[in-house]
Amino acid sequence: MNISRKVTVRESTFKDFGFIYTRWLESYKTSPFARKIKNSIYWVAHKNLIKLMEANPDFTVHIACLKTDPDVILGFLATSKVEDTQVAHYVYVKQDFRKMGVASLMLAKSGLDTKQTTFYTHLTKHSHWICQKLPKLEYNPYAL
Repeated sequence: MNISRKVTVRESTFKDFGFIYTRWLESYKTSPFARKIKNSIYWVAHKNLIKLMEANPDFTVHIACLKTDPDVILGFLATSKVEDTQVAHYVYVKQDFRKMGVASLMLAKSGLDTKQTTFYTHLTKHSHWICQKLPKLEYNPYAL
């Protein structure tokens, strides 16, 4: 199935941020890094961390959605620039749409240059996927 026939990528709007925060926080809580953090610390601190990233004027969230209904979100990719370095903060795709090319489509539309060094800030059990797509990818949780 050619996912690009049914799916498009757009920039997020204010109304998307409930979905983004919920899915980012819930899915990252199961990561090898975050699952060791007490809930009382994680939920407040990580939400504040995302807000800190949002304060960067180059912070962008790319939304994968249905072409026929842009309100149906399939996933998102959060990116920014820190000084002259590209940063991929977080990739999320709903379970039912994984391994269909949705994340690859978002990555292609995001403008991240695969030939340039790029940092990623969130280590998850699926981080290896984006490492395959961006050969110059380096884990740097401090690139906020």
